[in-house]
Amino acid sequence: MNAILHWKGCEYASRESCRITVSSECMEAVSTIEGSYRDIAYLVKYRILANSYWEVTGFSIESQINGEEHKIVLQSNGKGDWTTDGGRPIELFKGCIDIDISLTPFTNTLLIRRLDLSLGEASEIQVLYLDILNGETKPVRQKYTRMSPAQYLYENVPNNFEALITVDSDGLVIDYPELFKRT
Repeated sequence: MNAILHWKGCEYASRESCRITVSSECMEAVSTIEGSYRDIAYLVKYRILANSYWEVTGFSIESQINGEEHKIVLQSNGKGDWTTDGGRPIELFKGCIDIDISLTPFTNTLLIRRLDLSLGEASEIQVLYLDILNGETKPVRQKYTRMSPAQYLYENVPNNFEALITVDSDGLVIDYPELFKRT
């Protein structure tokens, strides 16, 4: 699969352009997001690599938030063991196979593809959550339930936030109510 997708961020007043390349060995996503949220102007560029099982093996995020530059680069063995770009282990993130970047719906696709849930099946997992605008990177619990061939119920555990996400046949987000819409 080779695709270029565009999303509009409803809450984050953003536009994203994402190029996704999938081969038999790996997946690469390269994206640019521009927007403005609560008087915060931002530009975010990310690159995510995953193996053929959609397990994240590394990512980099470069951002400019109100003119201030930030960069994060992490590597993983795809099994939840994370290291810095210099190879230093990060114990806090141990067990997080997936990542969730707050400003994009693409990272939901990573979990949807990796989990490969049957209809009615649910899975609760720990993910590495990256809140770009607040500068936070932390492990969080999430739950995905496959409600229909094209819909997944996403729940942030233990928060009360949930959303019924609609995806296409490749698991790529079409509609994430009140947050993102594919254009």
